[in-house]
Amino acid sequence: RIQILFEIWSNGMSKQTPTKTSRPSDRLNPKTVNQFSRSITGFGSLYNNGSIPCKLSHGSVKHRLQWTTPIENIAFDPTLVYLAEGLKETQHPYTFISREGFIELCETSGSIDKILPLLSRLITPIRNALTSSDKTVIQ
Repeated sequence: RIQILFEIWSNGMSKQTPTKTSRPSDRLNPKTVNQFSRSITGFGSLYNNGSIPCKLSHGSVKHRLQWTTPIENIAFDPTLVYLAEGLKETQHPYTFISREGFIELCETSGSIDKILPLLSRLITPIRNALTSSDKTVIQ
């Protein structure tokens, strides 16, 4: 019996199973990302819990952020720091949300006055993202 099982197992192992080739667009496809996987930083759980007041709007050609509150009314204190910590993420949609959200908040009118008090808290996450060994973090 054991010999029969071994032969079945060894014959099954010798057959080459076709491997699925990944496409560049698979990285942007939300179906390929396990939502329950652990993110590198706490950004993934913060986004999934709704602590970041935006959501990803999938377009046919280009993705964009849709803010749930007007961008001028967003409290920069926790949100900009969370987005800066998310710059180290490597999984979609977290990479897109953290980068685009950080840029959009920094480009809003009057953002300089809101960013200056947070500068000491923003330096460390930005430095960590810039010095990451993963080359996909900052491209």
